[in-house]
Amino acid sequence: MDNNYKLDTIIKVDESLCIGCGSCIRACPGALITKKDNFPAPIEDAWDQCIDCGHCVAICPTEAMHQRSMSPEDCLPIDIHQVPQWDKVKQFLMTRRSIRTYINKPI
Repeated sequence: MDNNYKLDTIIKVDESLCIGCGSCIRACPGALITKKDNFPAPIEDAWDQCIDCGHCVAICPTEAMHQRSMSPEDCLPIDIHQVPQWDKVKQFLMTRRSIRTYINKPI
């Protein structure tokens, strides 16, 4: 991520590139993007709630989405020759690791 890239708004959409597919809306884990006038727009408190994950930028098929700290240029293109074989992916994903499950129960 380019730390010099900054917007004064949480997201900016290039309306000439946006196809209105809604991928960015569905990808936002905080549900901070809605549709306004047929284009993605932030909800009212998005600036304070956004975790800068960049999902909205990464998922956009036309590179129309810009986020306050990330632009489409920050996303590396997928190199089909670098994609690992399924057995390696499965081994990585299925390897035992810790999780944090929070339960409302005194310990």
